[in-house]
This record gives sequence, C-alpha cells and structure tokens, in this order.
Amino acid sequence: MNNFTVTDFATGWLQGANVLGRPVDIIVANDGSLFVSDDNAGKIYRISYQS
Repeated sequence: MNNFTVTDFATGWLQGANVLGRPVDIIVANDGSLFVSDDNAGKIYRISYQS
C-alpha cells in the first residue's frame, strides 16, 4: 500500500454561494505543469511546481 498525502493546491473557486471560477478541463504540458480552463472567468491558468 502506498502512503501519500493529498494537498488541495487550487482553491478559491467558491466563496459561499458566489462562483468565482469553474474549472472545466485540464491539460498536462510536457514540463509537467497543468493548464486549467475556467469557463466562468474565461481564463486559462497554468499551475506549475518547484522541486
């Protein structure tokens, strides 16, 4: 069995009943970063990590 920790790293989509963002799709880039489309704000977010 694997031991791992889950960390919520992309938060803030909701503030109470207020929708601030609505993630729709995710694409993984060659460098391991994630592109997340938000059809509420009409934006694409790039999420990357540092080792």
